[in-house]
Amino acid sequence: MIMLKRLLVPLLIGAGVFIPNVRAAEVFSAKRVINQLDTLPQTARYRLDYPFELVYGPDDFLYVTERIGRVSRVDPATGARRVLLTIPDVALTLKRNPAGTVTQVGQDGLMGLALHPQFRQGVGQDFIFLAYVYDNDPGPVVDRRARIVRYWYSGGTAPGLRNPKVVLQGLPANNDHSSGRLVFGPDAKLYYTVGDLGGNQFENKCRGVRSQTTPTAAQIAAGDYADYSGKILRINQNGSVPANNPVFQGVRSHVYTIGHRNAQGLAFQTAPVDGYPAPVAGGKLYSSEHGPRVDDEINLIRAGRNYGWPRISGFAEDGSYTYYNYSSTGPACNPAWDDNIDPAGLGITGQPETGVLLPNFQPPLRSLYPDCASSAISVCDLTQSRSLYWPTIAPSSIDFYGSSTIPDWSNSLLVPTLKNGSLYRFKLNATNDGIVGDGIPYFVDVNRYRDVAISRTGDRLYLLTDTIGATSGPTGGGSSSALNDPGSILEFTYLGGP
Repeated sequence: MIMLKRLLVPLLIGAGVFIPNVRAAEVFSAKRVINQLDTLPQTARYRLDYPFELVYGPDDFLYVTERIGRVSRVDPATGARRVLLTIPDVALTLKRNPAGTVTQVGQDGLMGLALHPQFRQGVGQDFIFLAYVYDNDPGPVVDRRARIVRYWYSGGTAPGLRNPKVVLQGLPANNDHSSGRLVFGPDAKLYYTVGDLGGNQFENKCRGVRSQTTPTAAQIAAGDYADYSGKILRINQNGSVPANNPVFQGVRSHVYTIGHRNAQGLAFQTAPVDGYPAPVAGGKLYSSEHGPRVDDEINLIRAGRNYGWPRISGFAEDGSYTYYNYSSTGPACNPAWDDNIDPAGLGITGQPETGVLLPNFQPPLRSLYPDCASSAISVCDLTQSRSLYWPTIAPSSIDFYGSSTIPDWSNSLLVPTLKNGSLYRFKLNATNDGIVGDGIPYFVDVNRYRDVAISRTGDRLYLLTDTIGATSGPTGGGSSSALNDPGSILEFTYLGGP
């Protein structure tokens, strides 16, 4: 393994957050914490419990999921919250200290939310689709699976989510790298990200990574979706396999792309339709993905392509990443093995990135970052166990800015980060298949940004923040007291600029 350090000195602050030393030129308002507004009675103010998804609806309400199993509608003008649904059978991993305080939250629970393309359009399609992790076989050991469920949204004076209908279940999930982002495409299909379940690291070190393994026809016929891990899926609204999905190893399934690690962001190219951003017919699909100690990725998603994991992380360049398959040691595998030591002494042969043949390999649009020397993170040491010292930014989501309201922002990707408390903007080229220049950080703060939503007018941005400053595995630490705005929705309004 190559271990490098970069000798720049930024400000390092609590809860795993760095302050980048680049500043944006546009002028925005001070943050407005809409769940803590003075206009709300003291008893009506609230914090969100481990939120995941934030969607700006065509009715000008925000819809938010919390991993504990709660779905809420929030009025961005007043901050008032209406709980629409609480799902009782959500499986969420919470680790507590002896005092009972939550110190770590797993990457499971209630995750993605997608509004039907004709939601609140008066045509009888007021459906909300949710993705969450459940226990498939209740007992001493939790058997985590994920399901996608369609709910009917009833508006009026008592809005809520009713009449659940399971779209697809039995999907892979775990306490780490469940991914779980859910979006609609311009084709009215559902797209869903499934992670590699944390295989080959931390407590899941002895779990093999199946991102390169595709399902057989017999598995699909039996409803066995174990080999959907490390994939992006494309699903009909009734849960069936689209007839024009790509074929892998002679089999057509829900699998759309393979070779993913932990794609937590998924977004289509959009353009305003009646003032509301809608996916462009034939438009491009983008993802943001967590790398290991290097190579967070911004990807252009293309049907049938292979994104490399675990054989390739970022670009195939034999830099700071080498694949060591701990599960290959069989019964001798020990989850307690230190991820930071060279495993050569364990009898594991490292597999370099170059020279591996992956048909239809698709390199990322951008790697963030391939090594410490190229990193924007100034404190960088791959030998450290805490993610603070790795050349990554932990991109938690992604959105496409298709409005013309903010000059020069049109056709940009917006990427919130968990690690350095920023919303990065990446400008796309004229054909939307490449990134121009470097990412620019906005709204830099002592927060972990989980998701971003854009108002229909394009001048207001909403950032969803984590509740605590920790994640699964020994990669973070801290508590809500280390964050400025734990469990919040922050609003920023564009005021002008170059």
